[in-house]
Amino acid sequence: MFKMNKLLAKHITAFEPSKESSQTKQVQVDSTKTESVEPSASPFIISEALSKFLDAGGREMLATEAERRVWEYIKVNHLEDPVNPMVVLCNDKLCELLGCESISVMGIHDSFLHHHLFKHS
Repeated sequence: MFKMNKLLAKHITAFEPSKESSQTKQVQVDSTKTESVEPSASPFIISEALSKFLDAGGREMLATEAERRVWEYIKVNHLEDPVNPMVVLCNDKLCELLGCESISVMGIHDSFLHHHLFKHS
């Protein structure tokens, strides 16, 4: 086993990503984000349930603003699961909006895009 390790050692090199390659990956990630469903500068039509949840006067809001306000509600009401920080435990009001008793952190974002935010036609 030690002989094999010695023979393989000269063929194995430590992977150290350069700054250039990480910046290239970041640019690729950023470009895919800009092509996604939510342009941050234009307002969306929000669902009636989300409007009621946020006590919003109108039915238009930026996606980032709506999601920020829901996260603010979650933090103020201490709804993050103390055992698993990647899960949010829904109280009655949040359960009415999302339709579940608990949801993953990423599920909240996905729920917004698919059920509560609509593009202008």
